[in-house]
Amino acid sequence: MSGLVVTLSSSEDEDVTPSTSKQKQDILFDYLDVIPENVKDSVISREHILSDVGSTTKSLTQQEKKKTKALEKEAKKRKLQEDKKDRAARIEMNKVYKPGECMQYINVVINENLLRKWYMTSVEQEVTAAGANIERQSEERDIITWTRRLPLTLDKYFGKLKKPNEEQCDHALCIMEVDRVTRLVQDNALARTMIEFKERLQSKLTLVVVQVEAYFKSKSGQKDMNAIVTADCDVVTVETAQELAETIVRFTKAIADAPAKKAKREIDELSSFYMRGVNKNCVAITNNGAGVSQLWQQMLAVLPQSSLDISRAVCAQYKSPLAMYESLQEPDSLEHLSNLGVSRSGVAGAKQRKLGREFALKLHTLFTATSGDVIVGEQTDE
Repeated sequence: MSGLVVTLSSSEDEDVTPSTSKQKQDILFDYLDVIPENVKDSVISREHILSDVGSTTKSLTQQEKKKTKALEKEAKKRKLQEDKKDRAARIEMNKVYKPGECMQYINVVINENLLRKWYMTSVEQEVTAAGANIERQSEERDIITWTRRLPLTLDKYFGKLKKPNEEQCDHALCIMEVDRVTRLVQDNALARTMIEFKERLQSKLTLVVVQVEAYFKSKSGQKDMNAIVTADCDVVTVETAQELAETIVRFTKAIADAPAKKAKREIDELSSFYMRGVNKNCVAITNNGAGVSQLWQQMLAVLPQSSLDISRAVCAQYKSPLAMYESLQEPDSLEHLSNLGVSRSGVAGAKQRKLGREFALKLHTLFTATSGDVIVGEQTDE
C-alpha cells in the first residue's frame, strides 16, 4: 500500500460537469478507504486547499468590485460637494460687487487719532448706518482709505479655510483743517505733500479741507487757496462734522459701486447700439402672464411716428410680437398691415383711417430684417 499513488488532476480537455465531478469524488473516497491514514490526511488536505483557493479568489474578486464601487461613489459624492461649494462661493463673490449688497463688504480704514478729532465725531455713526464697516489703524496720518473684504475660501487639498483676502481700493481721502493747508501753501509744500501721499498710497487722492468758509472771506485766504490747484488732486471743502461724514459716505458708496459700473460700461462700449435697463414706466408681468399684452402695446407706442391709437390697433390685430413676425412672413403681409384700420380714441363713431404705407414698411423692416446693419426708415417701397 505504500507504493499507492493517488493522482487528483484533470486535463483541460475533460468535461467538467456536476455529474463527472460527483463521480470523481466517489472514486476518491473509494481510494481513501484502502490507503493508510497518513496518506489519507494528505490527500484530504490537498483537496481542501484546492477548494479554498478557488473560493478565496472568487471572494477577493467580489471584494475588489465592492471596493471600486465604493470609491467611485465616494468620488462622485466629493465632486458634488465641491461643485456645491464652488457655486456658493460664486454667489457670495457676486454679492461683493452687486449694487445694494456691496456696502457690507467695504471697510473704511481710518487712523485712531484722526477719529478723535472734532470734525470726525459723526463719521462712524454715518458709515455704519450706510452698511459699511470702520477699520481702525494705528499709523499716524490723516488719510482715509478703503478695502473690500472678499469671502472666505476653502482649500480643496487641506480642507481648511484660507486666510480672508482683502482688495485695496484705488482711492483715498486726505483730511486737513484749513490752518494746516494754509501753512503748507505758504511754505510751498502742499503740492509736494500731496504727491508724496499719492506715491505712497499708489491711488487717486482727494484733499478734503475743513472749515474754509471763514478763511475765504479774507483776501489773503483767497490768494492762498488758489495755490491748491498745483497739488494735482481734487479738492472738497466742508464746514461741519456732519457734512464731512456725509462726504465720506458718498465716497464709500461710489467706491463700492465702482466695479459693477465699470463692468456695465465695458459691456455697453462693445455695442454701437444698446437699450439700457431702467425702471421708468415699466410694466409688471405676473407669473400667469398678466401684463404681457400691455407691455406689447407699450413697445409699439414708443416707436417713432407711433401713438396710443396705432399701438391699440396693431395689438388688436397681432396679439404678440411672434404673431406679427409670423404674419409678416406672408407675401402680401405689407399690404394688409398698411390697410389696418386705426380708430381715433375719444371720438365716438369717428371714421377709421389706415395705418399707412410708410409706418407699415418700418414695422415690416423692424420685424423681418436679417442684418443688424439695416437702418429702419431708409427702405424704399418697391
